[in-house]
Amino acid sequence: QDPFYVVKEEVVQSVNGARTLYGRWQELLDTTNTAEDEEFKWTTHELKRGNRAKFRMNEQEVADRRKFVTDTRATVAQMKKDIDNPVTRAKVERDQRSSLIPTTMGTPRTSREKLEAAIRDDNEAFIQAQQVRQTQMRQEEEEHLDHLEKGLGKLSEMSLTIHEELEDQDELLDKFQNEVASTTNRVSAGIKKISELIDRSSSTLRLSPSFTNVMAHHHGPGRHHPLPFVRGLLFVINLIFLSFSSHT
Repeated sequence: QDPFYVVKEEVVQSVNGARTLYGRWQELLDTTNTAEDEEFKWTTHELKRGNRAKFRMNEQEVADRRKFVTDTRATVAQMKKDIDNPVTRAKVERDQRSSLIPTTMGTPRTSREKLEAAIRDDNEAFIQAQQVRQTQMRQEEEEHLDHLEKGLGKLSEMSLTIHEELEDQDELLDKFQNEVASTTNRVSAGIKKISELIDRSSSTLRLSPSFTNVMAHHHGPGRHHPLPFVRGLLFVINLIFLSFSSHT
């Protein structure tokens, strides 16, 4: 069996599995809170675990595989060159001519001459059959070498494609994690500053006698104190930032 198709099937299965997992990862990225969703964390881990480092796909390994493909192509090309070399063809033809038995001119006159003529005919028929067979074998070998060379080229292209896709996935994951971390830090800092500001304002209002007297005079009996309203406002702001954080 041609090894190219065996390897190709395994590579295609691996790529399809990675694409399915990547598609699910993108769906979870858009529809879930990535900081809390366990499936998103697991999918991210699986994508990173399946990167080229797991299969020793570092820069040296990629260079070694490229060199293997290049060396194999060179070997196949050298085989084709040796087969089609004029020196090789000349030697084959020379050997074939040297094996021919000279024919005797005229019609055989004796039984011995008839026997020798029959032997010569058999030898010539055998030589011609061998020449035809060698030509066929050479053509079949050339076709096989061409097929092998094409298979190696396709395998090399598929390996490079997988390598590039893995690099793109690593870059996308790193970029996304950095964005999530940056957004989380900004939101946390904003909430903290707003909380401190409102706490200071609330404390100042509670401790100020003039403010208490003014508010009591302005609102009168039965009116609500503004502090619960301030705390409610803080709660709403917290909800807004939490909602923003979850969507980010």
